[in-house]
Amino acid sequence: VTSSTVEFSTGIYGIYGQLALTLIAAFLLIAAAANGFGAQAAMINVMRRLAGRSRHLVPQTAVLGSLSVGMISGSGSANAVVVGTITIPLMKRYGVPGTFAGAIETAASMGGLLMPPMMGVGAFLMSEFLGVPYWEVVKRGFALAFVYYASLALAVYLLCVRLLPRDVVAAPKVPPYEQVKFSIFLLAVIFLIVLMGWVGMGELRAALYAAIFMFVFLLAAFLYFKYVLKDSEVAKESLFEKVRVTVETHADMTSYLTLLLATLGIMIGLFTITGFINRMGAMLLDLGAWNIIAMILMAYVFGWLVGAGLPPTATYIIGAVVIVGPLRELGVNPWVAHFFVFLLSVWGELSPPTSLTAAVSARIAEASFMRTMWEALKICLPITLMTFAIFTRSDIVVNPGWPQVFATALVLISTCGITFAMFGRFLERLGGDVLLRVTLALFAFVTMFHPDNRVATAAGAVVVVGLIAGILRHRHVAPPKSGLQSQPAS
Repeated sequence: VTSSTVEFSTGIYGIYGQLALTLIAAFLLIAAAANGFGAQAAMINVMRRLAGRSRHLVPQTAVLGSLSVGMISGSGSANAVVVGTITIPLMKRYGVPGTFAGAIETAASMGGLLMPPMMGVGAFLMSEFLGVPYWEVVKRGFALAFVYYASLALAVYLLCVRLLPRDVVAAPKVPPYEQVKFSIFLLAVIFLIVLMGWVGMGELRAALYAAIFMFVFLLAAFLYFKYVLKDSEVAKESLFEKVRVTVETHADMTSYLTLLLATLGIMIGLFTITGFINRMGAMLLDLGAWNIIAMILMAYVFGWLVGAGLPPTATYIIGAVVIVGPLRELGVNPWVAHFFVFLLSVWGELSPPTSLTAAVSARIAEASFMRTMWEALKICLPITLMTFAIFTRSDIVVNPGWPQVFATALVLISTCGITFAMFGRFLERLGGDVLLRVTLALFAFVTMFHPDNRVATAAGAVVVVGLIAGILRHRHVAPPKSGLQSQPAS
């Protein structure tokens, strides 16, 4: 009866709109306070200082900056706007071609959707679907984010060795006020994690306390630098303006997500009433009865088609409703099924032929949208690999603790091995180089997908040796191409 009527306890919009106005809105307070007082820009400036000592490391600013902003951002395109407006011109100034600068920022911003504690809003929805505390989702998400950003950092480094000359550049100076804002932001995130993970506080109260912590300390820092130290830069800023931006940012983000999730509640109701979910689930089960791998691939194609036209949050909700049920009926662990859909929804943000994140980055870089998206797809390969790796290395999302550490290490080794096979160089001779890279990729795939942990560990050891030797060789045999030789930074 309830499948074809309105649930009066939640209304026609369902539980999703209520979730946006409660739990998600509380976490968005943290992002709003950071944006209002310029803590996000301060983060990027500090990351520029940390990564900007070598021309090869300058593009890592995009990786570190997007990782930091991704902690409190629920959107890949918003991440690209906030970070990309600083990092893309910076990369181009130091000689990175516009297409690659846009692709690097796109890939880094995509990772922000994986980064706890926000995880592109998907973590809140997953905890609701599974009926578990939000922290249970977050502590599993850290492993996936670590694998992704470590692999991405390696890909960016290998590309920059090929594209840029090896020289030392002057690291930018970061004013004390910027350093203080960065420290407050970092402490607020740590405070949030401690409240949820160690104290055991509910996620709603923890988010509110963390938001209050960030706002109060950012306000105190502003008043101290403006009226006590009389900092010349801070003296130009207005407290009223900062509070106004904070309030407007929270209102904009919350209203957008509330409307999106409420609309999705109506859409899911239509799917249920028309029987689409049952028909799609039956089709997937029939396919799974023949071959579960074929079913997983079919589900992946379905998620890609949905993700091509919808944002990640919408893709995850539809995927969770349509795909998770059949997977669970075939014996797949609920955590694996939901994280499969979650990773699929993240990849959908970049899936051809539409990608808002790539479009934003390409526009900032003044580069071709299609070329930028294509290069970003190659750099984002770890997302694609992890989407399937969680079926064979399920401990990465099922069993937090030492089993998760072991599975994470195997997945990281394999993604780094495949990344080097794509972007690295062993030898100057093309034939021998291709042979070695293909061999490394084969061992990496064994590490990732072989069901026997002993075989996977042995293959992983070979990949580690190959990676160490390959990275050392790459620095000598992959000089910048003549057409891409950069000019000295001004």
